[in-house]
Amino acid sequence: MNYIILLFSLVIFLLPAASSLAAGSSEKLTEKLTAQWGRFENAQQTLITRMGDKDLSYSNKSFTRLEWERLYLEEIEKRFGIVIRINPSFQRTESAEILYQQMQEFLKLPQNKFLVGIDFLDNEKGHSALDKGQAIYGSLLAAVKKGESSLRRTMHSGELGDPRNPRDSILLGSERLGHGVLLEQDLVALEYAALKKNPA
Repeated sequence: MNYIILLFSLVIFLLPAASSLAAGSSEKLTEKLTAQWGRFENAQQTLITRMGDKDLSYSNKSFTRLEWERLYLEEIEKRFGIVIRINPSFQRTESAEILYQQMQEFLKLPQNKFLVGIDFLDNEKGHSALDKGQAIYGSLLAAVKKGESSLRRTMHSGELGDPRNPRDSILLGSERLGHGVLLEQDLVALEYAALKKNPA
């Protein structure tokens, strides 16, 4: 997740420079890129300093990584007013056992304003929403119903593969379907999605 945040942040920092392309001036583009990159480096340096003050260091442990990301995002938001929210994804090509373990570890993480939900994505062919999705969404939905989590639920479903995937995604508690085009093959599921107001 670190790489995604860094790349996403870098893209946002460099977006203002892209407007120079319309003017056709490569010198202006270079100047703006340099200025934006400097701001990005300053934010990183401030974060590293704050991490040192808090005696934090990067490791592969989930909590340390999450804390690192939280500090980084707080600094970006405070310094530049850029708001970033994270919707971590789970890969449907993993086994149901691994997905279940990943969700159990994920639910142990402290909640914060940056983590807003989850997604389930990857090639749908041979990886049905029902068979693998319940390993993730069952645990999360139970936590939500107990008031232990406020994470939202998205599932990439109905682009390829089993046409029952969109229906099963909704039944598993998904609030939003990524794609959902296969709903047209299941009119009952399409009506159900409309009643539930599930955006696709």
